[in-house]
Amino acid sequence: MIDWWQRPESSRVMALIRMGVGLLVLYDVLTTWRYTVELYSTAGPAAPMFALPVELPATMNLPTPDLSDLAHRATGEFHPTGGAIPSPLVAVIAQSLLIFTSLCVVVGWRTRISLLLTFLLIAWLRPLDVSWTFSKYTVIWLHLLGILQLSGCGNSWGLDADVNATSSVPANSAMARRLIQFLLCHIYFASAVTKLKSSWFVGGELLQYSLLDRGWGGTALGQSLATSSFALRGISLATVLFELLFPFLIWVPRFRSTLLAVAVTFHLGIWVTMNVGLFSPTILVLLLAFLEPNRMDQIASRWIRASTVSLPTRWRTRCRNAWMYSAVGMVITLAGVAIQWECDWYGVFGRRSLRRLPHVPAEVVNSMRMGRKPALEDFVHRVAWGTWRGERDVLGDARRIPIGGRLHVLVQFSVPHPAVRLEGVLIAPDGRLAARFEHQIDPSHSYAINGFELTGEFPTGTARVILQLDGYEFAARTFEIFDP
Repeated sequence: MIDWWQRPESSRVMALIRMGVGLLVLYDVLTTWRYTVELYSTAGPAAPMFALPVELPATMNLPTPDLSDLAHRATGEFHPTGGAIPSPLVAVIAQSLLIFTSLCVVVGWRTRISLLLTFLLIAWLRPLDVSWTFSKYTVIWLHLLGILQLSGCGNSWGLDADVNATSSVPANSAMARRLIQFLLCHIYFASAVTKLKSSWFVGGELLQYSLLDRGWGGTALGQSLATSSFALRGISLATVLFELLFPFLIWVPRFRSTLLAVAVTFHLGIWVTMNVGLFSPTILVLLLAFLEPNRMDQIASRWIRASTVSLPTRWRTRCRNAWMYSAVGMVITLAGVAIQWECDWYGVFGRRSLRRLPHVPAEVVNSMRMGRKPALEDFVHRVAWGTWRGERDVLGDARRIPIGGRLHVLVQFSVPHPAVRLEGVLIAPDGRLAARFEHQIDPSHSYAINGFELTGEFPTGTARVILQLDGYEFAARTFEIFDP
């Protein structure tokens, strides 16, 4: 058991994981660097993760910040809710330094200190933007960066590699790779347990909600899948089955290649149907931990020169010098600060002036908030129409319904929601009010199924259904009534 856990093995697999997570962090930093001031500084709506809420008096007049006081902004502030939020200048310095450290992780330059600095900078900055940036994949990055420091991932494919190595690379303990394998298995198993606790997932409703959500859904392929109840149920069941089996069968050699292929296909499918950011690429990096080091050595032996970085001796010595590392880091950081200072997109460095927003008295704001209620239709997740009903869904073609048939209507709500009165009105083809239903929906109810029975009294032609919440229309549909 100890040999399986700590036996020496090639560092090439861990080097691949190091480059993968470094590239993901570098891409994330480069795409958000333009918005550093807004996301992570006192000049933006930063929200510390561990902050405590503070009750502010309704009549309190907050002072307008003096944008000319650069010295005050450069020192940073301590947020009254308990979280340290940097000033714009400090945030730009930290984010620019993160570009350098993540780049060093990719190229394997002073790997351990680069991994540590990258870990600390992400752990400090990303929680300041809890609503988006500090997401699932960011937490996985922190785990990876911490585990990689226990490995010899810098011994291969990097500036720290031994350029004299020809047929092999320095070995390191298998412990770090095992920890990453256990991390991935835990993610899969915990995800499956979470899904099984939700009765909406197995039926496909939760997947449909995600595919149609403005934040997580949005791709054309994802929206097309959301229209098929059969596909949603099949994908949901297959997802739970895969996530339950992977943590156990992946350790069986005969199943490993098949499971890895299924996992890659699964996450590529998520990537093209949902807007999950860098979550899918992050899991693909984790899957590298199940590559066999011996197999990687066989592949690398075909282009052995690529396993190390061949630099002249004097340049190799300079690269490993701490002063050289510090100097390059300082140059990149100062370049980032200079660009932000010159462009001054948010007007926090005094390079440009932004038009001040008009002052609105606190009592006016309170009266506006108290007098306006949220639109009831915002609490409606979806409306489904069908000719036959299931346990929590309605299915079937609702475009043409024969006399004697039924039209079922499902209205699904986000929970919690206000207590509302749901009303459905059926307008016959001759224009008269033919039928109606009324349903009082409690805040704890997530859906309601109602409908109309088309008796022989209905004329054939185009009929119309109107749905209302507390008397306000939020959905309508037309369908054909025909005599079979």
